[in-house]
Order: sequence, then C-alpha cells, then structure tokens
Amino acid sequence: MSESSQIVVFHLDDQRYGLYLTAIECVVRIVEVTPLPKAPAIVSAVINIQGKIVPVLDIRQRFRLPARPINLSDQMIIARTSHLFSGQNVPVA
Repeated sequence: MSESSQIVVFHLDDQRYGLYLTAIECVVRIVEVTPLPKAPAIVSAVINIQGKIVPVLDIRQRFRLPARPINLSDQMIIARTSHLFSGQNVPVA
C-alpha cells in the first residue's frame, strides 16, 4: 500500500474494517431491501440504486459476527470489485 492510499474505515461491533476508497462507488442511507430467499447465505437481499439491481452482502455473517437488525440510521457502502458490484450495510457510530 502506498502512502497516498485512502481507506474508508467502518466498525462492526468493536472491530474496525476498511475498504480502499477506489473500490467504493458511494455511501448511501439505508434503503428498502428486497430479501432473496434462495440466494447464498452471504447475499441477504437486493436493492435498487439508480436503476441498478445491487446485491446486499451480509458482511456480519461473512466475519462470523452475530446478526443485528437494520436500523434507519445505518449506512450502506456500495462497492465494486473486478467481479462484483455490491452493497454492505454498516452501522453509524
């Protein structure tokens, strides 16, 4: 990582995590999610962001943290990789 790399840091419980700023499309207030009953466990739902259907990943499940309900004060990080465009729900501290 170079000295000029910028990272967006978020908290899950007492642990800090980060994503490179270059991987983040935007951060939005929590929006209505549509559950996907037969999707893989990590995909909790989908959302519509500016006409794009975006999978919502349950990063708490990915890091084996206890589930928590979505709060209206939560934010959603919309991120992209070379293979996936996704949303992750993160609480606001």
